[in-house]
Amino acid sequence: MLTNNKWIFHSNPIITKKEILEKIENGFYTKNETQSFLIFDSSKKLIGYYRIFDLGEDKNSDETPLFDLRIAQDFRNKGVGRNAVRAMCDFVFTEYPNKNRFEATTRFDNFAMIKVLESCGFEKEAHYRQAWKTKEGEKVDCFGFAILKQDCESKS
Repeated sequence: MLTNNKWIFHSNPIITKKEILEKIENGFYTKNETQSFLIFDSSKKLIGYYRIFDLGEDKNSDETPLFDLRIAQDFRNKGVGRNAVRAMCDFVFTEYPNKNRFEATTRFDNFAMIKVLESCGFEKEAHYRQAWKTKEGEKVDCFGFAILKQDCESKS
């Protein structure tokens, strides 16, 4: 799934099996401060994953986490991202009681992700000019979003 999709809004739009194996070996997906989850469709086909990072060294840390979300091309614009972001919010605020904020950063032109974040209650808090480096070395703008624990609790 990771190697046969193009991730146009990421700094590395094509991921090789070698890169994934190196990341696994280096603990990129499963350090103390990182949790990764696979997303399957109703027929148990792998259609995506998300990685929550900057969780802190233990569950009592008050560090503010961020996430990386990747959905296979054929499953985008079908609510999978929205469901994943909601599941991440539930996970962070339930499993990490000291967490008060959950942040996201996305490119200015990733309209689908912006829509997902806003529909899940994230608020745009920042506009970072020329802060996101593309594979070609160009720097483009990106936006910072966040949701507070109280925002999630009030939506329940």
